[in-house]
Amino acid sequence: MPFMKTILIFVSMQILNLEAESAGKEQTCQPKDNVSPTPTTESTSQQSIYQKISWKQIGPGGGGSSFLSKGSPHDSQIAFVAADVGPMYKTVNGGKSWYPVTGGYAGYYQPLWARNMKFSDTNPKQIWCWGFRGLFESNDEGETWSCLSENFPPAKGMRNNMIAAVAIDTSNADVIYAAPGIFSMFGNGPGEIYKSVNHGKSWKKLSTNMPEEAFVTSIEVDPANKNNVYASTAKGFFMSADGGKTWAQKGLDVFPDGCGTMTICKNPENGKTLLFVVSDAKSPDGKTYKNAVYMSDDGGEHWIEKSNGIKASQKENKRFFIICNAGMDSGLLFLGSRQEGTGLIYASSDFGEHWTDMSNSKITKGWGWVARPAFDISVCNSNPNVIYIAMRGTCIKSDDGGKSWNQFSSVQTPDGKWKGTGHEVTFINKIVIDPFDSRKLYIASNDIGLFMSDDGGESFSFVFPFGEGKYGTIYDAVVADPDVKDSVYVGYEIVWDSSHKFDGSIICSRDGGKSWSLIGTKGSGLSHPPIENLKKYREWNGYRPINGTSSIAIDRKSPKENRTIYAGSIMGGIFKSSNGKSWKKISRNFDERIVQLAINPENSSVLYAAVRSVLGQGGEIRPGGLFISKDAGVNWNRVQGMPDVDVTGIAMSEKYPEIIYVSCWRNEDAYTANPANKNYSENNKGGIYRSDDGGLSWKRILNEPQCRGLDMDKNNPDIVFAGSSEDRNSSITKSPGIFFSEDGGKTWTRVNDGLNTYAIQSITVDSENPGSIFIGTRGGGFLKSQPHP
Repeated sequence: MPFMKTILIFVSMQILNLEAESAGKEQTCQPKDNVSPTPTTESTSQQSIYQKISWKQIGPGGGGSSFLSKGSPHDSQIAFVAADVGPMYKTVNGGKSWYPVTGGYAGYYQPLWARNMKFSDTNPKQIWCWGFRGLFESNDEGETWSCLSENFPPAKGMRNNMIAAVAIDTSNADVIYAAPGIFSMFGNGPGEIYKSVNHGKSWKKLSTNMPEEAFVTSIEVDPANKNNVYASTAKGFFMSADGGKTWAQKGLDVFPDGCGTMTICKNPENGKTLLFVVSDAKSPDGKTYKNAVYMSDDGGEHWIEKSNGIKASQKENKRFFIICNAGMDSGLLFLGSRQEGTGLIYASSDFGEHWTDMSNSKITKGWGWVARPAFDISVCNSNPNVIYIAMRGTCIKSDDGGKSWNQFSSVQTPDGKWKGTGHEVTFINKIVIDPFDSRKLYIASNDIGLFMSDDGGESFSFVFPFGEGKYGTIYDAVVADPDVKDSVYVGYEIVWDSSHKFDGSIICSRDGGKSWSLIGTKGSGLSHPPIENLKKYREWNGYRPINGTSSIAIDRKSPKENRTIYAGSIMGGIFKSSNGKSWKKISRNFDERIVQLAINPENSSVLYAAVRSVLGQGGEIRPGGLFISKDAGVNWNRVQGMPDVDVTGIAMSEKYPEIIYVSCWRNEDAYTANPANKNYSENNKGGIYRSDDGGLSWKRILNEPQCRGLDMDKNNPDIVFAGSSEDRNSSITKSPGIFFSEDGGKTWTRVNDGLNTYAIQSITVDSENPGSIFIGTRGGGFLKSQPHP
């Protein structure tokens, strides 16, 4: 059966009435839309264009962190990788091409953001994966998934039922052990283990006697004695000899502070079970680590160090953490570190007696960004020469036992550009279509900065204005001047450079992206708040804000040869420039978390700012909202009639300046951070709002709580596209996916065919080519509309 690079998961298209309320939180994992369709009122030629579209995944490949890479022990041609915040992908041809297997699921319980995976020992089609959304099982080799953790209790301090570690008795898959928490490398979770004896229908908390801080990194069931269960934790090693009823701590002398991951083997000579665990012992001052591998053949009672040949690092960010094997009795082990840059990978072929450094093996890189912390390593039992490693920026594979490695995310075209193989992990914040050439695209992303396409998204090239290999994050700050050919402005939030001297800079191209010059710097007056001033805040995703330029807007009424340009600084106000020569802060008392600027097409003295909320150190809310300035950016006030809600996007048209669309996001995290924010979290109304009178009055036209991604047809203001987005931790999105309306928001149609994720980030409508739309996602690259087959 032939496989496509991207499998389109077909879902029904629904016409949703404005006032219709969807059902509550889904309790099953259905690979389809399950909102009942409503007939449309009429059919037009343009209507048929939009209703018949599906989505095709495009991109340069890679571009973000992947935390899971697992090759099938039964077939070396089959493997899975899962992105940090994006989909899970599968290959059936040894990594030559990949397709998503977690797109199109409705409701909270969907197998997104997986962090680990286990294959059945005997049934090649039976697989389990787990992570942010719980524990899932597949019985068709990963093509579809069902949830086993709907009744798994959220752990103390955890918002949802995230699962960090799982052990399954594959001889009796009804018996499952699971520990709550988040991915082991960035461990966060309580010292708890639960057990199910009925295939996940119910769970019982075990009396482990573990400290509350004993975050569980691994659980294993002894294949020789199913009553023996082992757990490595952040506070040491624990063992149960009675199927989890009672537990005892073992190896206090070698694991005084904690363990990394664990792998389990069998001695082929005497049949004994061998436990291999990475030690994570801290020095008394907590600044260095005693990092080593230990082995036990008596259930953890005694341990022998097996670190011969390993040059263990003492630094926190270079510690070994991941260990895996190539089969129970093969003797082949791999060890990986979380070191940035070059990374450290060791291999042993004799059960840890000797280790060989594989770090200097040849790696064939892709388009550039390859940082090598080994987030996950797996060896194919059926062919131990095949090894997969999940890393930051891309993933790599070896077909010769680690002597050489090849990235499998991208392929290079004859003219030096890049095309993805289907493994797309980019976080796309904005897609800009060149106003003079619709095949030329400028793409803004997290972490990897700016890249371009001059063939409508078939291939891509990267922009390094600060030097080869210096990437960055760009949010909304990409503008192609609609009146001046080849003139493009780009603002960075941050550039990944050791000195960070380019934070918040603005660059400009006058030749359509062939060359770039630096026009906005601290020296030219574009001065952002010091990072230290922002440490007291954090964003909806838990991270603190970073300084930099978040948005740029061009005043089209200004002279073409001397453009008036506005720049929004992250919690630093509004700056203004004439053609980028020099910048001056013009706003008064408006140091908000700006995400987008927009200028009224009819009156350029009227500016709008979309603002996102931030949380203070005590969890107090600093509300987001839609703000307006009527004096060219000097004084700002909240727009009346709009709620205090996180505003994620603004859409306006030159031809219809009185019509404004705004997308809004209900900040569920505000209440999670501080119960005092309960009213803010519950009362702010996410969705899509529309004004027909230039912002004097507003109407909520799409009742979806978390909308991100918004654009309209600039030639027909009644055609609008919006994203109802899933968040990694969120459980309140009702009907995720892409919505469009052809009657100004009175009715909506959901078009999700081919989406690889519901984590929608941006939408761009090509107004000059009806039916052409681009979708940017968080962690799943971006997609382009195509006629429904």
